[in-house]
Amino acid sequence: MSGYINGRRRRCTGGRIRARGIAIVALAAAAGLAVPAGPAVAAVDPSAYQGVYAGFAAANARAGGYLVCPSGRKAVAGGAYLSSADGGLTSLAPTEDGGGWYAAARLNSSTGPELTAFGMCVPAAQVSAA
Repeated sequence: MSGYINGRRRRCTGGRIRARGIAIVALAAAAGLAVPAGPAVAAVDPSAYQGVYAGFAAANARAGGYLVCPSGRKAVAGGAYLSSADGGLTSLAPTEDGGGWYAAARLNSSTGPELTAFGMCVPAAQVSAA
């Protein structure tokens, strides 16, 4: 991203802006100023995670679908991958009810590689406590 500052062209990057923001927060904390806290993060027991996987075949240069968490569990993370560079991911998201994960890809050919989606599911009670 670039723009003009004081009549001179400047190039700004997100990394510099983020670093400056962190430095400002650190200085404020060191000076004893109140720094607003971020949102609370709920702890989820790592042993409660259960991975769920699904494969989706290509059709009409697209691949995708939903995977479902086991009963009583909610998806808290997920992703997908293609076995080759013959396309790209177009969508990754939890399902509307949180009970699964959605993944989609657009392929360079109608008979492209299989799309593999995965979700990380935890007990629903741990998610509702967050």
